[in-house]
Amino acid sequence: MSLSELGAYLQRQREESGLSYADIEAQTRIRAKYLRAIEFGEWDSLPPGVYTRGLVKMYARALGLSASTVMRMYAKERPNEARLPEPQLMSRPLIRQPRLSFETVLSGVVFLVAAGLFGWMVVTQLGPVVRRLAADGDAAPSVVPTSTEAAPAAATPIATRQLGGTTTSATRAAGAAAETSPTAAGNGGTAVAALGGTTVPQPTVAATKSATTTLGLVIQIEAVEDAWLSVYLDDDAKPAFYTFLKPGATPLRFEARSLVRLRTGNAGGTRVSLNGRDAGSLGDKGDVKELQWRLAADGTIVQQEL
Repeated sequence: MSLSELGAYLQRQREESGLSYADIEAQTRIRAKYLRAIEFGEWDSLPPGVYTRGLVKMYARALGLSASTVMRMYAKERPNEARLPEPQLMSRPLIRQPRLSFETVLSGVVFLVAAGLFGWMVVTQLGPVVRRLAADGDAAPSVVPTSTEAAPAAATPIATRQLGGTTTSATRAAGAAAETSPTAAGNGGTAVAALGGTTVPQPTVAATKSATTTLGLVIQIEAVEDAWLSVYLDDDAKPAFYTFLKPGATPLRFEARSLVRLRTGNAGGTRVSLNGRDAGSLGDKGDVKELQWRLAADGTIVQQEL
């Protein structure tokens, strides 16, 4: 099989350069059988025309020849193939790009961190404010003591022994004239009123004023820090107060006959006074304490930690 003009030219240049088919194949990645087919003009053994033109150009460049000179020689041998358009590079890569790039993942991580930081600020900064407003709204109706529940009207004393004082009692039984008259007389006289033709002895003004001063134990509770409280009076099973107390809120004031029980979630942040006297330190900050105060028969107040 004779060499074509183009093939002979390429073969001569290859041999003068001292290169073999294997050397050109290693340099251009063109298989040796295609290199031989180009030199011998075996165009039917080569890929379609546009690809063959590309192989010829690469072969010429590997030998250090002018690609335009070699392509003119190729056009003379294959005029029909020379008119075909040059192959175009693809606009899109054959390898499918991943949908999630590094920038997308990084943006998602930054967004999640920012959202978490915002949520933390809402919980830590706005949460206490909302709870404080809710606690203040709930605590307002509870600070008013209900004297009608603590002292029923049926022959119940309206005053008991105070600290360091003497026992004074008065009853409100409207029909007990025989019992009321000696008590009033012993305190400086009686006042008599006629009701329907019947003379009813009345207690004097001085006795009435001293009898309505206190019920026995008056406790006042104030928060210097956030504190959760529950307050029980006498034998009542239901708490008189059961919620948070905030600093600056109106101090709580309750009256009991003989017993007050207090449970606080922050002993160091709770200040208590009994009958106008400071009860002292209840404990350290953050300590959970349960204490009770009982009015003894001699008028002293006994404090006990439960």
